[in-house]
Amino acid sequence: MTRAELFEKLRPIIELITGYDGAVIPADPNAPAPSGAYCSVEPMQSVRTIGQIVVDANGQNRDVDTEVRSQKVATVSINFYRGDAQSAANTLDRCNFRPDVSMALFRENIGWLGMGPVQNLNSLVSGNVESRAQTTVQISYQHVQQSTVNAIESVGLEVQNEDGETIYEYDIIS
Repeated sequence: MTRAELFEKLRPIIELITGYDGAVIPADPNAPAPSGAYCSVEPMQSVRTIGQIVVDANGQNRDVDTEVRSQKVATVSINFYRGDAQSAANTLDRCNFRPDVSMALFRENIGWLGMGPVQNLNSLVSGNVESRAQTTVQISYQHVQQSTVNAIESVGLEVQNEDGETIYEYDIIS
């Protein structure tokens, strides 16, 4: 799962919890900030693998299809700006126990492992205090890698002399 795919799965869930409809954006330091209160999300602040890797190989039709599935734990960094940033960040605490949130996570095959502390990042901007808060959420998901190794079904063999004239030709077909 890519960073963009994970963000698109998390966006509606974060909007549902915080009430920031249309104001949840991907974290991008080069993008302009929207007006009003908003939330930026970095879905893959850090990623690690847990548990065992599952490898399934299917050798039908002489090709070998392999699927490698691993369990990933990602730290999602969520930053809130303006408005009541502290309260908005705190709404994420234990939200996975809400039935609507639990079902949304289940539909997307995402596990909610817990939330870190809410950091108060209020700062002075142009002589005014701007409300800011930051928290992290641990989520789990399955990462799948697929590959196909094609079987060699025939090989052509050609023997030539020094002048490039064909002396012998043979096809090996399995």
